[in-house]
Amino acid sequence: MSALAPTIVVALAATLPAAALAWLAGTLAERLALTAAARAMVWRTGLGLTVLTMLATPLGLLRRVASAAPQVHATIAAAGPAKAAPAAIALPRLDPASLIDPLALLLAAGMLVGLGGLLVRSWRVERLRRRARPVSELAHIAIPVLASQEAGAALLVGLMRPAIILPERLLAQLSADDLALICAHELAHLRRRDNWRILADQALSAVLWFNPPAHLCIARLVALREEICDATVLAGAGEDLRRRYAVVLLAAMRLAGAGGAQPAFIRKQGSEHAMRFKAILSPAGPSSRRALAAAAGLMGVAAVSTGLIGAAFAQPLAGVAADASRRTVKAGDQTSDAAGYQRACASGEARDSGFCTGVIFAVLSAKDSGVCQPTTNDYIALEKQARAAIAAATPEAAETPRLFVTRALKGAFACEKTGDTSSGIQITSDRSRTQGAVTTFEGSPTVRVIGPLSPELLLVNGRRPAEGFDVNALPAGSIERIVITNAGSRRARALGAGPGQSVMNVVLKGG
Repeated sequence: MSALAPTIVVALAATLPAAALAWLAGTLAERLALTAAARAMVWRTGLGLTVLTMLATPLGLLRRVASAAPQVHATIAAAGPAKAAPAAIALPRLDPASLIDPLALLLAAGMLVGLGGLLVRSWRVERLRRRARPVSELAHIAIPVLASQEAGAALLVGLMRPAIILPERLLAQLSADDLALICAHELAHLRRRDNWRILADQALSAVLWFNPPAHLCIARLVALREEICDATVLAGAGEDLRRRYAVVLLAAMRLAGAGGAQPAFIRKQGSEHAMRFKAILSPAGPSSRRALAAAAGLMGVAAVSTGLIGAAFAQPLAGVAADASRRTVKAGDQTSDAAGYQRACASGEARDSGFCTGVIFAVLSAKDSGVCQPTTNDYIALEKQARAAIAAATPEAAETPRLFVTRALKGAFACEKTGDTSSGIQITSDRSRTQGAVTTFEGSPTVRVIGPLSPELLLVNGRRPAEGFDVNALPAGSIERIVITNAGSRRARALGAGPGQSVMNVVLKGG
């Protein structure tokens, strides 16, 4: 299993306490003397912090794992020649509890279903718009007003080309002035860009489909949006207009059938109607300073607590990664006999394979091993040849893996003889590490080019060297590291290598 699955699970799990905290802060804000807009800000802040927790938890994991990596490498380097561990081991694949993979698949499947449902609803709304007819009586409205038999309530549709859709039966029972009030409400949604906010909330609901507190927060935000738009339409209105607006709202409730996929003048959640009518008929005054200060305090506490939640959830996942690293290094320490190392090379396990490869290249790059670097440019083929030699060799009693590999490779890779016209590259270094198609030699490496070397194969400090450059003439100790990109890899091809050619980047000290 890759590190992606536990990262997804922990990042999404962190949203559960974060969303619960957002719900608590929003519920407390509802008890304060705040306007609908101020209360919506508290709910929106809590929900935004929940999303931030989901995104920041994996970043905290990466930072913790990255800070732990030098310790793993230092432990291996300090072991010296007596240890069979490689000079540097890449972090292995995580091996957490067996339920992590199925849980990650379940979460991802739920997201796909939710996002798919969002696409289907958007398609249905667009189809509803195409089938609707223009309402000539309301042609003076700033955006198109349409009528549809299929619409259950007034709704705002469209992102780039917004329009208002009204139910046909609503047009038959309300006057043009009453319909204008409904359109004014929908225009208030448009000015607030609620058509975009609704889409973002629906996408977030699909991602956090498993998170009840997040759904409660989103539902409350939708209700508050209706209150805010009511207040916008009725700003400065007298009692008569407010009563008329309430009557129109009540009529729309009675006529409401199947709701649309966008925020409507009337929503189906009956539990919120009383609060909405109260805000229409008896509007509250502006938010008090004390209430605003309390709301700011709630948002501050929520922000700090959310940060602590993200750090707390990043810690166990970082521990899983660190445990995996320690198990890999420990495996190299436990395989202290040549026979055990030979079995590790043949096991096929990712952890054992990394250990096996590391010892091979540590021996090949060591200056005092007595093993000559083969002239092949294909390091994948080189590893296969080395593994075949290790499998064919017979371990001796009390022989360490490093000595065993040295003896096996001496017989497999013969040294170049004077006057040999073959071409290739010989590299020696104190340590090496391999990650994917890239092998890096470090620790004052030296390089010798045997025979002709195609210009596409050689880079110096990441750039093509001047014509006539001779890598063999570089002074001793002038090379900081040598990076070999395997032949046939995408990166090698991107750097200009032809078929069967590796790319060697010589990084000079001070360059």
